[in-house]
Amino acid sequence: MSSKDKKKEKEKVRKPSGRINKVKEKEAKKEPGHSKTGLLSAGDIGKLAGVPSNTVHHWKARYSDFPKPVDSPTAGDLYRRGAVLAWLRKTNRLK
Repeated sequence: MSSKDKKKEKEKVRKPSGRINKVKEKEAKKEPGHSKTGLLSAGDIGKLAGVPSNTVHHWKARYSDFPKPVDSPTAGDLYRRGAVLAWLRKTNRLK
């Protein structure tokens, strides 16, 4: 292997992929929920608890102390972030 080839190999090892790093940064910064309104969907709640959104719908039907939705647009119910986090902590379901 020539010295030129060795240099190219070292560069490949040293250079991290910029695209992969940018994607990881976005994922790390993104929190579930609607940041402007502070409201969470069933999917957002599921992400916080580490369960599928279907499980959240079961909790809503099964537990009378589950937070009540504050808005019900056509896409589904939305819940106050603070109330949901308090309920998840109280029931030891927060991931």
